[in-house]
Amino acid sequence: MSRKNIFDVVSGSFDIAHELQRIRRLFEAEHPVYVHNIRTSCSVFRYVDKYGFYQWSNRGRCVDANDFLSILGYEELWKSASTNLQDLLTLIEIIYNFCWIVKEAAGNMKVSIDGSREKHFSILEETLTVCLSQYNYKGEYFPELEQLIVIEDKPEATAVAEIVDNDLSYKVLRYNHYMLKGDLQTKKDILLALGADLEPKREQIKAIDKDLEDGIFYILNNMNLRHNNTAEGDKHYRQAVVNMDSATLENWYDELYQMMLLAYLQMDQVARNAKVKTLKQAVSPK
Repeated sequence: MSRKNIFDVVSGSFDIAHELQRIRRLFEAEHPVYVHNIRTSCSVFRYVDKYGFYQWSNRGRCVDANDFLSILGYEELWKSASTNLQDLLTLIEIIYNFCWIVKEAAGNMKVSIDGSREKHFSILEETLTVCLSQYNYKGEYFPELEQLIVIEDKPEATAVAEIVDNDLSYKVLRYNHYMLKGDLQTKKDILLALGADLEPKREQIKAIDKDLEDGIFYILNNMNLRHNNTAEGDKHYRQAVVNMDSATLENWYDELYQMMLLAYLQMDQVARNAKVKTLKQAVSPK
């Protein structure tokens, strides 16, 4: 076996504990943010805590960044993130959002990324991205909400998010948020929104794939989504749903989500097929 050179070792190594050390240094210790009105540079964390946090629409009632982070158990997250994936994702989501607060301030000319230290800001974002990709996650930013959420990297969800309305786009992607595992109510709300959007398109879906159309609307109507299927005596009562444990029900919700994504993609493909047909007639007329 040939020995790896130093460049192979550095580019190919991934040690989450080491990556976390880098992230904390770049987030708290380095000073890439230049604040114009006080003519000084500071860390991403310090800028958000002292100057940017109050302007953030997602601060709730927190008075500063330290208050916000204490609610989330920030210090404990650093201790557990290397062994607990959910804590790692939470920590990265926090830091990513703070980076975006800096970016928004830069866009409004309140700060700039210090030229001599710009690399630190870039490396911080790159390291966050690399850490997420190792676990098949990514960050998705919604400027109108001033939120970056960490979601599972599912190409089909991204493809659908690009072809639906903005409000629905957020819901499509949010379904894959790591914190929604086990949150049946939030998943239910998202599925109902998608179902309402697909209802007027039902005949179109049926023409493309009858089994897919039947499956989507059967689950919507019989799995405690559109109707209360657990109220005994109600015409929508389903004993099998009553007997279902939450993990099984969630699995069916996840299956429905995938079926809905497929419906959107298949409808989009019909329009694309028509364009290809027109192209064929233009390129290869008979």
